[in-house]
Amino acid sequence: MQGFNMGRYRPPDSDPRTQSFNSHTGTHPLGKRASKLSTEGTLTVRFELPFNIWCAHCSTHIAQGTRYNAHKKRMGSYLSTPIWAFECKCRNCSGVFVVQTDPQNARYVVTEGATKKEEEWDRDEAEGDNQNTLAGMRVELEGAREKRGLRDAVQGLDSLEKPGGSAPDAFASLEKRTTAGSKEAQRQKRLLELETLANSRSADPYTLNSRLRGTFRTEKKLRQGKERQERRLKLEMGWAEDRKLLLPGEEQDAEEVGREREEWREEKQRRERERVEEAVARGERIREPRTPATASTTSILSSRERSDKSGKARSSLAVDTKKRLRSSPASSSSSSTRLNPTASKLARTLLGRTRRAEDPFGK
Repeated sequence: MQGFNMGRYRPPDSDPRTQSFNSHTGTHPLGKRASKLSTEGTLTVRFELPFNIWCAHCSTHIAQGTRYNAHKKRMGSYLSTPIWAFECKCRNCSGVFVVQTDPQNARYVVTEGATKKEEEWDRDEAEGDNQNTLAGMRVELEGAREKRGLRDAVQGLDSLEKPGGSAPDAFASLEKRTTAGSKEAQRQKRLLELETLANSRSADPYTLNSRLRGTFRTEKKLRQGKERQERRLKLEMGWAEDRKLLLPGEEQDAEEVGREREEWREEKQRRERERVEEAVARGERIREPRTPATASTTSILSSRERSDKSGKARSSLAVDTKKRLRSSPASSSSSSTRLNPTASKLARTLLGRTRRAEDPFGK
């Protein structure tokens, strides 16, 4: 049975348990890349140059990292490691060059058609250069000082040999030599300081690394504890995860909190503008947003008006009730007999809290 979305056709008489699809069709799993594998033993692979080379056919420089569709072929083995050769063609002249692996020295070598650019780094040579850097600088400074002295002497002789020439100023020469000597002493002192600092830093790498890692661990624990405390407070307060929570002792974050507050205000104003624009587009009446001062003043005035109205209503209701009781005592006695003390108390409570201008229990 053919699998779902396999893209292959299997005839009914083929059995996948005994014969694979490639063996049944006579093809290779790698397709056209393995067309010469059975005849020449080569496989087409994507190969990248590990170093810079010059083509021996056209003298073109080929940079490191250039990729080719190379023919990979096994040339032998070193112990149990195979030796592979990669045959490539120059893009400029189509000349063939071969790069081969060298398992014994853990590197690549050019065996045919090209020349490798030698620019490998030598550890011993580099370490020797580093050790001799300060000594070389000292030698250069001493040589420069000697050359400067010879140049001053030659200039003095030339001035004497010239017609009408005068002897050089001794005080100027002395001052110049003194200045140069002081500068050289400062340079020597600075070189010694740098040398001492370099030796102290590289004397015991293990101790320095341990000290650095210990400092990092301490700071990491403090940072993680602070994050846990902030996460717990946000969970208890229902605070948003993406909002900054200013904990005690974090005055340096006040600027960030103020910046977030300003962003929130700008976002609120933007939403208000969008609401107004949508209302204008729909042709609706726009309510002007009230400022906090206006809103508080309006709320105070409205509460006063409501209290005045309720007071007037209660006073008018009390006057009407007294007049009605005086005019008809029978009705009052009937109403008192009709309402029990609990109902009367409820009526008085509701009458004191209601805003209506008439007594709901009087009729």
